[in-house]
Amino acid sequence: MEQKGVRTAVIKHAHHGIDIDVTNDSGKLFRGGIPLVLTVCDDVEIVYRRNSSPRSLNQIIAEVAPYADLIITEGYKKAGYPAVEVLRKDISTEYLNLPSIIARVADFKVDDGKGTIKVFAFEQIEELTDYLLKFFNI
Repeated sequence: MEQKGVRTAVIKHAHHGIDIDVTNDSGKLFRGGIPLVLTVCDDVEIVYRRNSSPRSLNQIIAEVAPYADLIITEGYKKAGYPAVEVLRKDISTEYLNLPSIIARVADFKVDDGKGTIKVFAFEQIEELTDYLLKFFNI
């Protein structure tokens, strides 16, 4: 998306927790109990922050939105936002039956019996990108 001039952000829900790299000073400080650690260089910033309670997806989106034209989330299946489902036959051939699914990416033939949801192969990056840009009117 960035190649097409679309500022993109990704929000990933790590439901099993996050492994903090304790081989660097920032990770050691955070693991040691510091509630907020920023690692900053000229063009990149990493923020380690402890939250007193879980933040909602809407709160996170509000924080990220000023920096992005398109926000991609991973792991928020039931949030109700338009979703692209990713399917791998080695994991499962069953797909979600959610009204928020606007497309699927799969490494096998997917037939939901309706034919209303566009399906892309993993190699069809350009086609999926164009589809999403059109869908979101970007």
